Parts: sequence; structure tokens; C-alpha cells
Amino acid sequence: MEYLVAVDILSAQQVAEIHRTVPMPLDMEILHGFFLARKGANLEALDILKTAMPSAIQTWGGTSLQVGIVAAESANCCNSVRSEPLAERIASRFLDLRTTQELSRRPDWFYLRIALIDSHIGQAKYQEASLELEGVLENPYTPNTIRMISCLRLAKVRRRLERGGKEAFRPSAPLQTGAALLKQAPKVLQQEFLEEMACNLAIIPEAERNRASEPTELVENINEILEEKKSDFRRSSTAWYSRIWKDFAPSTHETREYAMDGTIELVDEGLDNGLKPGHIEAAMTLLRKKYFLDIKIYEMRYSRLQDEVVEAKDEADSVFTEVSRLVMSWSDAMANPELSIVTVEEGNEIDDILQHLEHCRYYARQV
Repeated sequence: MEYLVAVDILSAQQVAEIHRTVPMPLDMEILHGFFLARKGANLEALDILKTAMPSAIQTWGGTSLQVGIVAAESANCCNSVRSEPLAERIASRFLDLRTTQELSRRPDWFYLRIALIDSHIGQAKYQEASLELEGVLENPYTPNTIRMISCLRLAKVRRRLERGGKEAFRPSAPLQTGAALLKQAPKVLQQEFLEEMACNLAIIPEAERNRASEPTELVENINEILEEKKSDFRRSSTAWYSRIWKDFAPSTHETREYAMDGTIELVDEGLDNGLKPGHIEAAMTLLRKKYFLDIKIYEMRYSRLQDEVVEAKDEADSVFTEVSRLVMSWSDAMANPELSIVTVEEGNEIDDILQHLEHCRYYARQV
């Protein structure tokens, strides 16, 4: 037991230095494999679980809950080390033993099914994975955590099948189903949900965002849940979502900044009262605009319409100058602790902008 505690709290290198003199009982050996898998040592965990499997089958039987859980964890380890074909064989073998109604309602059946689906996703068998996930979601006995996992997997698969964007927010879409489970879901799944939301929101063209009713409605519902749960906006997934959802709220002259002719104008008082989120969002919008202009310039590099190329370059340079001016203003504001109210999230965004500007300067020197 002391050895298992060491495995749980020490690093892999420290554990390797511990000498094991006595073989562990079967259940302890399996726990050892589970602990290693949880720490990310998937190859070592797989070796232990694979070695223990024959004894587990002999002790508990191939259709037992214990063996099903060991098989599912073994398949998960295979998926983690990019051995999806082996994961598929393991999961399929033990699912084939669980065909009765009673066995197909047990937790190990669902664990094995998700491991099998993950192996198909890892092999780019998206159509198969999509059908299997739909089957899990239609099963009335699917536990809520597995249902949430399946919603996220299905949303990702559909996005890879180019069925993301607006389609991901239709009433019957998996994200809508997942939203109803969000409050009770574990935190890690809540973060994954926000990441998937942001991925699909980002696919929608900017010009269509404040007119997209279904995404806007779901965004409002999710924001209410986040506010109620006091979510930590310093996490990268939450920060990304919190940036992009603002594009789905129509900008007006009553807001701190508003859209006009495709540009962003800031209020007159500038940064005298401190660095505010509106300034960050304005710069991010400018950077997105410059990104699309850079793509346009690249696509037009062989065009004979040189006037259009020059015009696009001038516009991109103008946007770059505006962002540079904002960054210089931030430097002045942040030098005064009484004026600067930069949160961790905003600080990360500023770092992203500074890195983007540095890349722009680098590539400009190469031209």
C-alpha cells in the first residue's frame, strides 16, 4: 500500500528509484496501473494492465465489471500513445462479450464504448464514430457524464466533417444537448465544452456573427450559467470563449467601442482612467482584421491588379500602426499601478498581441 501511495504522489523518476521486493496482489497491481495512467505514464500503465489481464479474467471472469474496467483503461492507454488499432481490438473484444441487456447497461460497457469511439476518431473514421456517438446519446440508460462526453465528441467529429459553425448550434445539435448538462458536469468537461463552443463560433464568418440567432441564444444561456457558477475566466479555454462570444452581441453607440466601416473606434478619454477590457477587445478585433488582410495580400501576390495589392497593403499597414499605438498607450498606462487594472486574462491577451506584433516586424524585415 505504501508503494501505491508513492506512485500517486511522486514523479515517475522518483518512483523508478523505489525498489519493490514483494509482488503486489492482483487488485493492487491493477490500481498501480490506474495510478500510472492518471499521471500520464500510459506505456508503463499499459504494460502492467496487460500483464494483469489474464489473472483478472481467471479471477473475475471475462464479463465481470472489474475486467471491463481494466480493458477500458487499457484501451484508453493505447489511444493516448497513438496505438488506436490496438485500442479498437481491445474494446471490441470485450464489448462483444457484453451483448445482453443487463451487461450493456453497466458502467464498464459505456467506458468500453467511449474507448472504441476514441480509437475510431484517432484513425479518422469519423462516420463510424458519429453513428456510434449518436447511438450512445439515444440510449436512455447513458449516465449524464458519459452523455456529456459523447456530446463533446460528436460536436468535434461533426466539425471535422465540416458540419460545424452555425450547424453546431441548431436545436438538435450535440452542443444544445450538452448545454443542458453543463451545470452538473465535472469542471474538466465544462472547460472542454467552452473550448468546443469557441471552436464552432470561430468558424462563423465575422460579418454574420451578430445576425446569427441560434448561436447568440445558446451563448446567452451559457453566459448565465458561467455567471451563476462564478467560473474562473483565467483559464485559457474560458478566456478564449469570453473573447469570441462578444462578436455575437450587436455593437451599438452606447457601448465603449463600436463598429464603423469595418474599423473600431475607441472613446475619447483613452486610457486616462486605466486599461479596460474594451481596449483589449478593440486591439484583438484590429488584429483579426489585419490577419484577413494579410491573407488577401498573399492570395493577390501574382495578381496584375497592382493597385488593389497596394491598397490592401496600405490598409494592413494602417491597422498595424493603430495596434502599435494602442500597445504604446498600454505601456504608459501599465507603468502607473493606480491606472492599470489588468487582469490575468487581459495580461495574457496583451502578451498574445505583443507576440503577433513581433512576428509582423520579423516578417517585414524579411521582405
